[in-house]
Amino acid sequence: MKYIKLLILMCCMVLSMTSCDDMSFLQIKPDDLVLTEDSVKTPEHLQKFMVDAYQSIRGAGFMGGEMLVAQDVMGGDAITLENQYEWTQISSYTTDLFNAVGNTAWSDTYASINKANFAAFSSKADEILAGANEATKNRLEADACFIRGLGHFHLVRIWGLPYDDTTKDVEGMGIPVRLRGTVSMDDAFIPVQRSTLEATYTQIITDLKFAADNLPEDRTWDCGFATRDAANAVLAKVYFYKGDMDNAATYAGKVINKYDLDDDLKAKFARASQEGATTKEVIFMIPSTGKSNDSWGAIRARYRTDDPAASTRCMPSSDLFNTIKANNGDKRFDAFFKEENGTYYTTKFDYDNMDCIVIAENELLLIYAEAAAKTDKAGAVAALNKIERRAYGAPRTSDAASAETIMANAQMERRFELAFQGERIHDLKRQHKNVNRFEWNARQLLFEIPSAESNGNPDIIKNKN
Repeated sequence: MKYIKLLILMCCMVLSMTSCDDMSFLQIKPDDLVLTEDSVKTPEHLQKFMVDAYQSIRGAGFMGGEMLVAQDVMGGDAITLENQYEWTQISSYTTDLFNAVGNTAWSDTYASINKANFAAFSSKADEILAGANEATKNRLEADACFIRGLGHFHLVRIWGLPYDDTTKDVEGMGIPVRLRGTVSMDDAFIPVQRSTLEATYTQIITDLKFAADNLPEDRTWDCGFATRDAANAVLAKVYFYKGDMDNAATYAGKVINKYDLDDDLKAKFARASQEGATTKEVIFMIPSTGKSNDSWGAIRARYRTDDPAASTRCMPSSDLFNTIKANNGDKRFDAFFKEENGTYYTTKFDYDNMDCIVIAENELLLIYAEAAAKTDKAGAVAALNKIERRAYGAPRTSDAASAETIMANAQMERRFELAFQGERIHDLKRQHKNVNRFEWNARQLLFEIPSAESNGNPDIIKNKN
């Protein structure tokens, strides 16, 4: 499995911090000390690896944006002008094992998982943490569980079938669930086969629950480390896409009253590049501290409309553009869309650098609104009204609305609120709606297992042959 790189060879620097209290998260500086297997000796060394694991969440193939763009192209809310082989495949739903976007997503995400596992769940970590205090051990394990829970969830939505009663136990339709970090060459070449969806989601939920129970309640909000709120928010999203609405509402409800929507629709996107800008909406992100630390560069560079040095390569689809335009009074249309010479654009990413937003209050409110529509109608309407009040200036869903109406309105708002953030295809699939000409569970909607994996793991079950 070529994508697995030994951490003892990958890490040629020591990251100079272990907590946000020491310095801003991404102000990471190399040290003269080179970490080798022999020099990783203390919990502090492991904590530095964990910092690197967090930083790698912003990788192009993980949450950094390239795969999010690809998912929106496949989901029908974006189009691309890129004519490279990989993007032609994505647009035509014919991705194969050589697709570069798929290979990057697979390798970036598993690399982040592997770094986290090395720091908490590896033979080296076992040796070091055996003598550490319980608080240090729990913190490292909680961080690792959060990162690999988030990572496995990212992967299973791209390579696995949507979860439901007809798919959950199909052999090999989940992903390889990797729970141990590589320390030796022998570790690196142990093949891991694909789990079922049921087993994959069970592990993701187990990890995120451990993270929610053991992460700190508070860390400097813009440092790039997860908190209990972040773990509970991602857990709500996992349950939501698993179709477990009761648990989705329960875990969203633990968080939504602690945060608020920004008055300015653009605030959370502008925070990194506009001096003095802030946001009260973001629950978890990987921050950007400047043009050279652009955490959402892989998505920003494709949609941006005002960069004199580069042309726009991705745009809204006519269906999305015309749908939100027809939604009378929607402030999001004026804030994030424009038309020039008959071509549609989004201005959502017109910044020099951006934070990598993983989950925010707007998404969590919409999860709660849809998930609780049948069990807490008043709370669901209240959550939905917050989104509507900002978007339209006044609520549009009344207290007398039926559960079905609340759910339908929440689904519409999800499309507009989360546009260009990679969610549309997954919403269509979980609702058992067609994606373009394909049924919700069609294999054409999945990426193929990359060659980097199948070359070293020939027995792995493929998606398309």
